[in-house]
Amino acid sequence: MASGRVTDYDSVADRYDVRYGRYGYSGVRDTVLSFLGDATAVLEVGCGTGHWLASVDNSRPRRLAGIDPSAPMLDRARRAAPAAQLVRARAEALANMLRDSEISAIYTTEFKRTQQTAAPLAKAFGLTVTTLPSENQAALVAKLRASTANSLVVGHGNTIPDVIKALGISELINISESDYDNLFVVLLGEKPYLIRLHYR
Repeated sequence: MASGRVTDYDSVADRYDVRYGRYGYSGVRDTVLSFLGDATAVLEVGCGTGHWLASVDNSRPRRLAGIDPSAPMLDRARRAAPAAQLVRARAEALANMLRDSEISAIYTTEFKRTQQTAAPLAKAFGLTVTTLPSENQAALVAKLRASTANSLVVGHGNTIPDVIKALGISELINISESDYDNLFVVLLGEKPYLIRLHYR
């Protein structure tokens, strides 16, 4: 089970930068530039709309790069920081990690980010993704319990822990808002077993 935040960044990309005009984030740019010092290359992981890359861009000559899983956010980043090398990544890493896993069923929620995360693996295996509402965890758990196949569930930080618990894992799972690379393997049986991994 892979997790991410419920926020659908694809759908908010066109208005995401409103926050910078509304709140100002006074002092953040100065802090970032102070931290960077004389660095000649900058990589921002989770660059979003490229606001901070653009802020760094005009401070001094630097090579800039950004990574983000949201295509619409990266579209805006390309306009904000045209000199930066921008890459959409994360979903491909998951697909590569699971290429030999014999996954035969993939479940996502209604949010585009989960569907985009699952898409490369679904394409590689020739599978049709099953989309279930994030609130309907009972239906998802029922499908997982009824299946004997290896399944991939792409969910959110506030849904995956409940699904894992419903599958019989008593360990408390906490996924922070900054965690985007969790991979939980639940082995079902008389005594379910949990393995927690991370992918980059």
